Amino acid sequence: GGGGAFGGGGDGGSGSVAGGSCTLIWHRRDLRLEDNALYRERRACACSGITRVVPVYIFDHADFARVPSCAQPAWDVVRTGPHAARALLAAVTALRASLRARGGELLIRFGRPEAELPLLAA
Repeated sequence: GGGGAFGGGGDGGSGSVAGGSCTLIWHRRDLRLEDNALYRERRACACSGITRVVPVYIFDHADFARVPSCAQPAWDVVRTGPHAARALLAAVTALRASLRARGGELLIRFGRPEAELPLLAA
């Protein structure tokens, strides 16, 4: 997939990292395009010299790991259970389809965001 001219993000749910003529937009929780503030900002800043926007979503292993329950430490819980995981996968799939329909692509990675983002920004 390519970059395209579109990126994504949103209030409290995403962020962007600019480097030269490329900007990474990290989707975290806000996986919509239509009412996404970073898309409006991107269109408004088209003359800023940024020629490529790369939207990225990182599946963080920690979100799916078992952790001790705060109510009963002997029991394990997961932050993202099977139903939420299915909903998340559907939302990321829909985001990718929306970006592709606009000529863009969603870069998907697996791992710790604090490790993956610097690699992508380099």
